[in-house]
Amino acid sequence: MHPTVKPVQMIEDAILDCSNRGDYIYDPFLGSGTAMVASENQGRICCGVEIDPEYIDVTINRMQRIFNLPVIHAETGKTYDEIKIERKEA
Repeated sequence: MHPTVKPVQMIEDAILDCSNRGDYIYDPFLGSGTAMVASENQGRICCGVEIDPEYIDVTINRMQRIFNLPVIHAETGKTYDEIKIERKEA
């Protein structure tokens, strides 16, 4: 995971205090994706940035596991699983 994972419920509480359903939540240090999970749980849209590609993979795997939905690349329309296969073949 990530060395500083935050409790989802704590982030959800902060999100509820400062936003409304459908609002955007910006996380400039996405890490393990806690803000993204909390935003999804509370009906918000999370936009996150992470400098380390390894943690992007952690976030994507976490989102897929928790919500049981495929993550889709916005530009290509490919699933994360398809992209992982392509990476291995390259």
